[in-house]
Amino acid sequence: MNSFNIDRLKKNWRKKVSLLPKGIPILGKSLNYLLRVVVLFFVFTFIVSLFLGLVLMFSPEGSQFSFSNIENLPFGFLTLFIVALPVKTTYGAIFILIWVIYVLCFIVSWKTNFGFIKAVRKTFDTKSLLENKNFLFMFPLISSSLLVLVILVQSLQETVGVPTGSIDFHNAYRGLFELAYSPLFEEIMFRISPFAVYYAILLIFNQARWQIWSLGIYIKLFFTAVFFPERMKKRLGLPQIENVGVRKGISNGEWLMIILTSTIFGLAHYVSGSGWEIGKITSSFLAGFVFCLAYLAFGFHAPILLHWFFNYYFYVYEVATQNYQGIFENIESIIDFTVQILGLSIILFFLTYLILKLYRDSISSSDAKSIESGLTMDLSSNDEIEN
Repeated sequence: MNSFNIDRLKKNWRKKVSLLPKGIPILGKSLNYLLRVVVLFFVFTFIVSLFLGLVLMFSPEGSQFSFSNIENLPFGFLTLFIVALPVKTTYGAIFILIWVIYVLCFIVSWKTNFGFIKAVRKTFDTKSLLENKNFLFMFPLISSSLLVLVILVQSLQETVGVPTGSIDFHNAYRGLFELAYSPLFEEIMFRISPFAVYYAILLIFNQARWQIWSLGIYIKLFFTAVFFPERMKKRLGLPQIENVGVRKGISNGEWLMIILTSTIFGLAHYVSGSGWEIGKITSSFLAGFVFCLAYLAFGFHAPILLHWFFNYYFYVYEVATQNYQGIFENIESIIDFTVQILGLSIILFFLTYLILKLYRDSISSSDAKSIESGLTMDLSSNDEIEN
């Protein structure tokens, strides 16, 4: 095979690959506008839900519960340990504190990673959409697709006789409080505190390698790692999800932590005795797995808000519908329908992207082998001529 044929092969390869560019343009202008509208709609409903919960908790119907006293508040850490914090205050006061934390998480989501406004104004193809760094923009896409996956897993399990179970609240406002508190409680217990210990040990054992020569630098890196793992990796020159993707951007130790904490998270729901059955283990593992990935990719606020979506967000509209019906009943129906459509669309979009990417990689691999074998044949023929 001469150099002309090699060049021709290369040109043919480039031509075929050009049919599948890195950003596969299946998101045209109309779909870009539709995506923006859907994201803005969900962010609007998130904000409404946040404030609606506060109104409901201190409404005439909810005030009896919100002004009742609480003496012990459970606090969990390192996946296994729970202590009772001796607090003497009202449920309403704790609810306000929780509410403020969620507001701060939304503010962080809005402002970090280039900001929400820039993300909304950006035109997306498949590659740039999957690599979007602003969590608030990605929040509706991740949460809706995860919810659909959880529903599919639970439905498949139930068809073969594996029950999921459920939780019922006799008092709607106690339920609202518990579903507002549990995302913070569980994310600190199952995600943030285990990874905090992991990063603390990791930094200690790599002090010389990463030139961490003072306590001040260590503390700064530690808190950076706990709140924004990607930023810590960037400062130390480690592989990041942002640059090399999920598979290479997450270390072996982090993968082990993801599997371990997600497994315990799934088992904890089943053994808690709160009403969940054995089928909850797999769906909670799946949710915990995605929460961990979101934590490592975006920061501490991401798993908290994803968990908030599953617990607080839907329940607020449910309570509002029970109390006031009317417009809230319509809003709840629209949200349920839109979440399922968006979730299915994102899953199909992602599967299409993966199939096309695998096809493009197979083209690259096969043509590279053809070029390599051609070079080998060319060298062999040259050797024969010389002999």
